[in-house]
Amino acid sequence: MKYGLIVLAMVLGLGCSNAEQAKIGAWGEKHRITLYSGGQKVGEWTCTGRVEDEEGSDGFFFLDDKTGKLVRIAGTVIIERM
Repeated sequence: MKYGLIVLAMVLGLGCSNAEQAKIGAWGEKHRITLYSGGQKVGEWTCTGRVEDEEGSDGFFFLDDKTGKLVRIAGTVIIERM
């Protein structure tokens, strides 16, 4: 029983940071993803699913709402929950 409570606490995110809890809570929410180069906006997308980070890189990937296509970007990126 004790182990079940520990697992339940981990699943609920009780041991997670605020950022980790926000990340989990944002799954399935609408996001605006903006890509910058040289201080200028060069791309902007909307995603209603998860925005994933590329392991071992500065990249991200997500499904673009408008086109339904997978988008992979890297560089200066701002991800905003809408």
